[in-house]
Amino acid sequence: ELLSVSTPLQVSPQVQPVSDWLEGLVEAHRAMADDRKVELVLDEAGAPDQAPIDRRHLEQAVSAVVSNAIEISPAGGRVEVAASVADPGQWAITVSDQGPGIPPDATDKLFRPYFTTKSGGTGIGLAIAHRVVREHGGRLTAENRQETPTNADLGPGAVFRIELPLAPDG
Repeated sequence: ELLSVSTPLQVSPQVQPVSDWLEGLVEAHRAMADDRKVELVLDEAGAPDQAPIDRRHLEQAVSAVVSNAIEISPAGGRVEVAASVADPGQWAITVSDQGPGIPPDATDKLFRPYFTTKSGGTGIGLAIAHRVVREHGGRLTAENRQETPTNADLGPGAVFRIELPLAPDG
């Protein structure tokens, strides 16, 4: 993981079905969620049928975000992974948790390599996720649920949003 932060990244997006890929990714985190007594929910109703992704790299990126959400959510909490078509030509994967949220002094450092707010964390996962999403031509953002009008009434937590293009570059 340490090397992947400093070495060149080669993503090769290919048009792939989205729903099966996302279902498999979420299911791979089911045991972790169950162990921590966190409800893990997938809402793929708004997902595009297909999109250009590098499955392996994007899976690593989304896994980092989902794992963090599960780790930070309290027992009895809920993590929701949702896919939807966003602005024209884009789609999004949103991961929301019920953890304490993002500390104000961490917001602009969140995706920097080696920055972490977790005890025992390496600060690698979100940095790699940010890089992978950027290499896909997308963007990764994070904010507290209270700052998101549609989620403000759901209590504390964070919302990570991965926005990706629907059409391949070129």
